[in-house]
Amino acid sequence: MSAWWERAANLLGELRWALDELQQRIGRALAERLSETETKRLLGAIGKTLGQIRSDALEKLDRALTELQSLALESRLGRVAARLADLYFRSSSSEGFLEQAADLLLAETRSERILLVLYPGGLRIGGEVGVDPARVLLACARNFRSADLSDEEHAFSRTLLWRALSSGEALLVRDALSEPAYSQETSVVQRSVRSVLVAPLVIEGISFGAIYVENNSIAALYSESDREFLTQVARLIAVYLEAGDRLQTALVRYGERLSEASSEILEGLVGTNAAWRKVVQTVLQVASSSATVLIEGESGTGKELLARALHALSPRADGPFVVVNCAALPEALAESELFGHERGAFTGAIERRLGRFELAHRGTIFLDEIGELPLSVQAKLLRFLQFHEFERLGGGRPIRVDVRVVAATSRQLAQMVADGKFLEALYYRLNVIPLRLPPLRERPEDIPLLALHFLKKYAPAAGRPTLRFHPETLLALQAYPFPGNVRELENLVQRLVLLASSEEIRAEDLPEPFLNRRRALDVEKNPFRAFLRTTPVDREDLERRRRAILKIAQAYIEELEDALIQRALEQAGGNIAKAARLSGVHRSIFYRRKRRLTETRAPSQDPQRSSSESA
Repeated sequence: MSAWWERAANLLGELRWALDELQQRIGRALAERLSETETKRLLGAIGKTLGQIRSDALEKLDRALTELQSLALESRLGRVAARLADLYFRSSSSEGFLEQAADLLLAETRSERILLVLYPGGLRIGGEVGVDPARVLLACARNFRSADLSDEEHAFSRTLLWRALSSGEALLVRDALSEPAYSQETSVVQRSVRSVLVAPLVIEGISFGAIYVENNSIAALYSESDREFLTQVARLIAVYLEAGDRLQTALVRYGERLSEASSEILEGLVGTNAAWRKVVQTVLQVASSSATVLIEGESGTGKELLARALHALSPRADGPFVVVNCAALPEALAESELFGHERGAFTGAIERRLGRFELAHRGTIFLDEIGELPLSVQAKLLRFLQFHEFERLGGGRPIRVDVRVVAATSRQLAQMVADGKFLEALYYRLNVIPLRLPPLRERPEDIPLLALHFLKKYAPAAGRPTLRFHPETLLALQAYPFPGNVRELENLVQRLVLLASSEEIRAEDLPEPFLNRRRALDVEKNPFRAFLRTTPVDREDLERRRRAILKIAQAYIEELEDALIQRALEQAGGNIAKAARLSGVHRSIFYRRKRRLTETRAPSQDPQRSSSESA
């Protein structure tokens, strides 16, 4: 697919050359038959016409192809990311995941061979001189003929590996045999290495492995688009491997205490977003302690999920996990609900009642929406956090309990402190371990992963275990802001599982707000879709596709042009001359667009309304 884009761009270059050649040949022909004055006049007119063709049609095609190339890369990444997510959640081990990922990428990159290499201990980018051969571990290797490779076929260039690991950037070699930097290497000469692409697996400045693909039958097989594609895939696989290692360590550490429900909680910590990964890493680091944790985030971002994960991974996992929705507590009964009361403490207190803190002894209490607690109860909670004891309402005897406090809020507690609505001392007592959850709109790369996670959760229970997402459906979900965050996404997937009309959830199954978010969905309705997902069988097929794609591109040029012009006009405050300078588009195109819009709208006007306006 990436090679096609380069050929399409080359075609535009050939068209420009052909127009220049045509002008020169016409000039020579005219010079032989006409006077010098007439020749200059005609050549000027021809040059003006050809120049307009170049500046209008070809530039439009160039811009359109650039836009479509970006769209194709995004669609390709979305499709492969969805498949990798599915493989990750279905694999029982990192080894199994890597083997299936290798098969997927071998076909996706049209390579002859792929190796997934790990470098235990990692290599800090720019920090070491070279790769230690003793530390290089070949996780798996594949070629397009067989999964079983000989020892010779397991060989690869350690120079290429070192350059990718040490730089932290994907390395693209178009023809290793002809490049002086690699042509003298034994591993390159013996295997006649041609096209090579190496993408490192990097986490926080440490390279701990790489994806190594090669094709020795074709030179310059891989393009810059392939480099960008494999870079993004490598980042995704790196996060999966890191998350798998951390969760595996945690599960081994607390495995004897983990129930089936707790395991499901840990599987729910889905995401590759950097801010989300930092939150999950903090949870794994502090779970074994008894430190108070304050979770801040919008409604629906997963605050209770994290609180349950803290409890499940802690030595308190066998103890109770008590949830208190502070926003739902009546102000008059809040103290009694949390700390209990003695018989006769108030009208209606006919017997002693244990509070939530006593019920959470040797476990965890989760205080959701803690910003809604009355100030009087906040003071009592502050004393408990200071001395780990309290008195029941109406009682006089201190009661000590062993409870870990995890609090959460969707409000800005710091601002509430400034407004005098929340005790400053309590805020600092709660904020020992702060966790700030990003809203889903700030982690769009996690939306496909979460959607697949919820699909795996709900589809089997609904009797539809083979239900799957169409790649463009995941792209449409990713473009939506989700004001209700993860909770809204989960509810949507649950609804789609029940209402989808086929075994593939397509874009048409989504509610209307999702369909209006992305123009790319319409592209899927034309033959362009097939050209992206299959390889041409011969030169004739390639030429046929080239003509069809250029026709499709032309069909979208006006829309792309209108979007560019509209944006330029907005930036220029409606001034066409300024907008033309900002966009680099001639002002005549702005006027032509204005005239076209006027002509388009005129027939659609209501005749009765027009006549009344004329009157």
